[in-house]
Amino acid sequence: MMLSTVAHNVYDVVLYRTQRAQSQRVAFTTPGTRIKWSSLEEWMVAWKRINARAASMKRHAQRAAHIAALASNMDVVNGETDIETLAVVKRLIERENMLPPRGEREGHPATEILQRVGTVLNERRRAAANGAVGIRARKTIWKAAA
Repeated sequence: MMLSTVAHNVYDVVLYRTQRAQSQRVAFTTPGTRIKWSSLEEWMVAWKRINARAASMKRHAQRAAHIAALASNMDVVNGETDIETLAVVKRLIERENMLPPRGEREGHPATEILQRVGTVLNERRRAAANGAVGIRARKTIWKAAA
């Protein structure tokens, strides 16, 4: 029996693809910190690390920078496929006082993130319910004449 290879001396296709995808992943650094993240789940963990720090002006500046970093890299949100992660991020944004007071939310980075996460979450839920990922199918319903 002959084993097929993907690359030189690589026989495990799934492992190879996983390692290749991880090596191609771009890591973002939150300004003012040494925290790196490359996915929405890692961004959440980083948020919790920043939020766990002692209350200070520096922590508030780091929180604002962390929100702005995600808002400027919306590809991370658009590329998320896990529905649970998107739902948890949406709840986190709504409950962790990321949003400014009413009347000041327009144009704020947290508002943009919340809107984008909600849109992507709804798209993923609809795709999961339809059973097709990214395919729009029309269903024709014929009614009998009475």
